[in-house]
Amino acid sequence: IGAFKCEKWEVRNAAAWALGKMRAKEAVGTLIAALKDEDSDVREAAARALGEMRAKEAVGTLIATLKNGNSYERCAAAAALVKIGKGAAKPLIEALKDREGDVRCSAAMILGMIKAKEAVGPLIGRLKDCELGCVFFGRRRVALVPTTVSAEAAKALKKITGENLGEDYDRWLDWWRRR
Repeated sequence: IGAFKCEKWEVRNAAAWALGKMRAKEAVGTLIAALKDEDSDVREAAARALGEMRAKEAVGTLIATLKNGNSYERCAAAAALVKIGKGAAKPLIEALKDREGDVRCSAAMILGMIKAKEAVGPLIGRLKDCELGCVFFGRRRVALVPTTVSAEAAKALKKITGENLGEDYDRWLDWWRRR
């Protein structure tokens, strides 16, 4: 944890990676603070480490990283939120209302990946949201995939419910009401 005081970014980066691999819960606060490090590699490593730890207390900061980080940091934050799983659902549902299309797209994608049943209603509401955005994912390479919020909501709904009603808001609403 003391390594984060070092001026060399390489040392802080290695410390974040090591703490993530060790799943050192006592370092969660330090890693959350490292999401604001001056070096983007350190910020990315901190996000990944928080995911390895399944650190629910980092969800809000990781969602902020979906909005403010570079593409590598956004990818790491998305991966961390998937690893945190259901504990991230409520803040991700709130992120579906964000003013940034990229954030709404990523939130919908992650909600589908964690199969958050409580997100079905809010995701149906996003089927009318045709704003363009990108989702960020990848392990070794970051992929920026252009999409729309409605497309990501439809994919998430299919993953969560097993139903394939596409992006048709009325069909989904009818299905939802019959349940």
